[in-house]
Amino acid sequence: METLMSLIIISLILILSFPLFRMIHDVDYYEELSVRQMFSFLQEEVNRGREVEVISNSIFITDAVNRKITIEQYQNLIRRRVNLSGHEVLLQNVEAIHLTNHTHYIMIKLQMEGGGVYQKNIHRSAP
Repeated sequence: METLMSLIIISLILILSFPLFRMIHDVDYYEELSVRQMFSFLQEEVNRGREVEVISNSIFITDAVNRKITIEQYQNLIRRRVNLSGHEVLLQNVEAIHLTNHTHYIMIKLQMEGGGVYQKNIHRSAP
């Protein structure tokens, strides 16, 4: 009887511990997916733009109807503004953004508050 009770208790502990092990080893991809989505949106915005400038860690894009689109860091956000109005949040929990202007691409390096670092080259369309 004592052995049977021990087996039942061990079985319950094992059954209840499997979901805990899955929670421990489960990786949260939310931040990475958010950054990838922002990079994809930014690449599309640059592709549609007529002119693209990088000035002091901000990207200025002039689109087909002469709207000035600004992508910049605002506090811990990356935001998009059109003609210096509005406030569309593209990414949250950003510690720092570093933009490097090259002839054919813009290198973006994001440092997130959680310690993650992401880098992407946003290619410009041919003039």
